[in-house]
Amino acid sequence: MDQDMPSGDRTFLRRSAERMGPDGSDSGRLFYKISEVSAITGLEAYVLRYWETEFPILRPQKSRGGQRIYQKKDIETILKIKRMLYEKGFTIAGARRAMAARNSEPSESMNQPLSKEWVYRLRGELADMLRILSSYDKQN
Repeated sequence: MDQDMPSGDRTFLRRSAERMGPDGSDSGRLFYKISEVSAITGLEAYVLRYWETEFPILRPQKSRGGQRIYQKKDIETILKIKRMLYEKGFTIAGARRAMAARNSEPSESMNQPLSKEWVYRLRGELADMLRILSSYDKQN
């Protein structure tokens, strides 16, 4: 478990892990109301509702009656956002970008290995740039 995580967050994750069945399924609760999430995370309900407007990844389901229904993954996301904002000093915009970057899938080109020709060509271009920069430093 993450040692720099606040004890309340560790307690939630530990209790969640204790409810896991032998097959890896969560035998505990599947859904939580906003008041329960508020108690688990230590955040007011209005903060959770505001974060829903600021973080596209945070979209809890709603019951037929319009109540927010959070899943375990939503609570884990809230705890990550809370840690970024309150402990690491991120702004909301910075935390939003970090969360978006974490959840983006790598592009198809990132999964392909680099060809030797491409690497040699890149090495040559970098060497050319180094020569240009070195000659500029010598002139000044």
